Parts: sequence; structure tokens; C-alpha cells
Amino acid sequence: MTRPLIWSDNNLFILALLVRLFFILYARVHDYLFNLNFTDIDYEVFTEAALLVLQGSSPYNLSTYRYSPIIAWILVPNYLFADFENMGKKRKAFEDINKKATGVRFDKLKGQHILKNPGVVHAIIEKSAIKGTDTVMEVGSGTGNMSLKIMQRAKKLIAFEIDPKMVAELQKRVIGTQNQYKLKIITGDVIKIKEWPQFDICVSNLPYKISSPFVFRLLLQRPLPRYAVLMFQKEFADRLTASPGSKCYCRLSVSVQLLAKVEHLMKVKRSEFVPPPKVDSAVVRIEPRSPPPAICYKEWDGMLRIAFMRKNKTILSLFKQKNVVNILERNYKIVCKSKGKEIPDDFSMEELIERTLVDGQFANRRARTMSIEDFLALLINFNKEDIHFS
Repeated sequence: MTRPLIWSDNNLFILALLVRLFFILYARVHDYLFNLNFTDIDYEVFTEAALLVLQGSSPYNLSTYRYSPIIAWILVPNYLFADFENMGKKRKAFEDINKKATGVRFDKLKGQHILKNPGVVHAIIEKSAIKGTDTVMEVGSGTGNMSLKIMQRAKKLIAFEIDPKMVAELQKRVIGTQNQYKLKIITGDVIKIKEWPQFDICVSNLPYKISSPFVFRLLLQRPLPRYAVLMFQKEFADRLTASPGSKCYCRLSVSVQLLAKVEHLMKVKRSEFVPPPKVDSAVVRIEPRSPPPAICYKEWDGMLRIAFMRKNKTILSLFKQKNVVNILERNYKIVCKSKGKEIPDDFSMEELIERTLVDGQFANRRARTMSIEDFLALLINFNKEDIHFS
């Protein structure tokens, strides 16, 4: 008997597409209206599918599903909606297992990527060389996987966490244990908090969006910590540790290495996190130089901003740009006025800059090949001629 046209493979496939689109649109409306996220028909009801995905099964594989073959067939077109993956079963499966394990959902927008491999956490703690007398600062304590390990070795832990749900989870894990007397939690944005408590070392799986401001806040902290062991995106870590001439060498490299010794400790794959970030990570040790260099950091930073504006151009071409000359001339006049120094009528700021660079043999140098010592010498030469950057 011939099968009715309505049940042809083509029509079934179109029906599957329409049903799939309906589920996606329904999920968006539901997620907007309710606190409990609901994306796709199966992730909330058929929890076995989510568990199988977390064990390595494809979320778009028929064998993942243990329910009606008809419903499974309808969901087959998942692979046609790759652009919707972030709101599909795969993300929700990870979130479901997170919620089952910790009672909370992780938010990528807040930089919440939690280390799931105890071996990686242990390796970071080992490389941190925490002493029994240390007060340790941790930023982004999350659910406390690393916090608990730190408290096993440290005298005290100061944990910064911006998410109240994570704070509650960490508190639950230490209440009634000896660790509750070691732990001080500060709820809020670590960058916006005006004063940090004093600490000896910092050990953190840092929220990546605050990497740069946190590093400079740390290095300008007084009293200086002994060192910090921090997790960054691998690209950011590569820039921190880059040497002159390398592809990653930039203003960040020079600025941080002026203030600290920076050492790459280990690479961490993205698969070691829940939820996994889009890039790999790396752990870096930052040891502030003590005493810090005796220079005005604003002067240093102002000069580097010009030098690395185009790091492949010559220093002379960068410092002779009209807007740069105008700023330096304005600063020059302020300095001369404060010193009671007269400026000749035929004075040319552009000529003074060029003469300073030529005399110091910097005119044809490029920022990408210059060492910290080179930049220090350049700043000294400028300042001798009353050329300032702040």
C-alpha cells in the first residue's frame, strides 16, 4: 500500500523543521518571562539526555535520546541550527549538571568559568607555594573549589566574589568547619572596591574581563604583595610574558615587566572549565619588583602610549605626529614656566624632539624591538630636555 503523501520523507522533514523552529521561539519567550530557563523540549524533561551529553555524547545524536522515536526524529534537524547552539541543548546540558552539582547556574557574562579538574586546581596550589603564615587573596572564588584548597595551607583567605549566589554556595561549604574561621568574603567588584585588605599573596582564577585593570591595581598596591599566581586567557598571558621582537610584545608587556618579574607556569585547556570558555588559558606568576622603579608611572605610561601607537613604525615618525607635538609642546611650556625658563621666539618643539631622539640614537628604533632598559633611557633623555608626558 502506498504511503499517503502527507507522510513522505520530505514532508516529515519540513514538519520537523517547523516544530524545531517553534521550540526555539517558545524557548526564547519562556526564558524571557520565567526565572527557570527552558530551551528545547527535552533538556528539562529528559534529564538522561543531558547527562549523556556531559559524558561525551553528541547532543544531536539520536542515541542520546531515550524517548519516543517520533519525538527524537522531530529533533534530528538540530544540526541545521548550529547558530542557535548557545541557546540549545548543549549549553543547557552543561548548566543542568552544574546546577545538580552546586545548586547554581554559571553565567558566562560574569566571567564564571569554574575549574572542574581537581588535578589542575592541585597543580596551581602547588605552584603557589602557600605558607602556613600567609594571608591569601582570591578573586572570583566561585563555588570554592580552589578556596578550600587554599585554606588547607594558608592562615587566612580573603575571597572577593561579585555574585551573591556564589557567595552563598561558598559559605555553605565552610559552615561548621574550621575553615569558616579562616575565610573572609568580600562581596562586590574587586576593581571598584577602593581599599583592599592587606595580604601576602594572590591566587586566583581571575574573571578574564578584568585581567588588565586588576594586574595594574595589584602592582600599584601598597604594601606590595609578595607575588601573585593568576589564571588568564592564554593570549593575555602571552602578552604579559613576551620579550622584545616577539609577535605578542606590546605596551602591556613593557608596563608590567617594568614593575614585576613575570613567569609562565602552565597552560590550561578550555575543556578543563565548566562552562568551557572559547579559548585556552594559562597560569602566570607575577612577582612585584621591590623596591619599585623610581620613576613617575604616569610619565612612563604616557610615553609608551605614543611609542606603541604603531609598534612597527620608527620612534621618530611617531613622536613627530602633529597631535603628539602639540601635547608635548603644551607640557613643555608648563614646565618651563614653573622653572622660570624662557622659551626663544624661534623655538620649535618638533626640532627639539627630533634632536633628542637622534642624540640618543632612538630615531630609527621601533618599539617592538626595544627593551625596558631602552625605554627607560628614552624617558630619561626626554625628561632632561624638559619634555614630559603627564
